[in-house]
Amino acid sequence: AHWTSYLGMFSGLIGAGAGIYSVWTVNGMKSLDLRLDLRKAHDKLKLDIHSTDKLLDEAMASRRAVKGGGGLTSGYMQRWQQTLDADRESLKDIRTETDTLSCDFTQLNHKELEDKLIIHNKLQLQVDKLTAKYQAEIAQDDQERVQIREAAHRRHPPS
Repeated sequence: AHWTSYLGMFSGLIGAGAGIYSVWTVNGMKSLDLRLDLRKAHDKLKLDIHSTDKLLDEAMASRRAVKGGGGLTSGYMQRWQQTLDADRESLKDIRTETDTLSCDFTQLNHKELEDKLIIHNKLQLQVDKLTAKYQAEIAQDDQERVQIREAAHRRHPPS
């Protein structure tokens, strides 16, 4: 055998080793990126759950203030309260599920990281939907307040 054959074989082995190392490094970086994304998603979800819970309280106070004249025993307010209670229960379930997803993300493999990130995204969409719903409810109350003030000014114009 000629020395160039050995040199070619040695170069091939070095190239194969470098390729394997490169794939291993890239997979490690992908897992690190997923861990960071999952940590951010988890923290955002927990914060948004807390904010949405406070928003539900604000929405109830707002609705009571606007509809207070009709009484809290009206059928409308009872239905609205039941809907809010059901949404609060849904938010509680989301919080519980989020808490069960809490773990040491460094111990998870690539597939487990992807699975948890998908679940977090699904839960985030549910929280976002509740947030949008009650922001719209508060905006509706704000519009009704303006109409009430305008009606009061028409009945009793300033002197």
